[in-house]
Amino acid sequence: MPNQNPEQLPRNTIDAALTALSWLIQNKNQINRKAAIWVAVREYQKDIGPAD
Repeated sequence: MPNQNPEQLPRNTIDAALTALSWLIQNKNQINRKAAIWVAVREYQKDIGPAD
């Protein structure tokens, strides 16, 4: 994918690997933990900042 920042490139690889293993990838503003057995959340907000 063209014109991606350095943070997005590894995220694409990780998202593809998780999806291949039947994980559901969700954005932090659309969390539904009951949507699938395995749910990954992008940049979940913690007390010390966002966590991947």
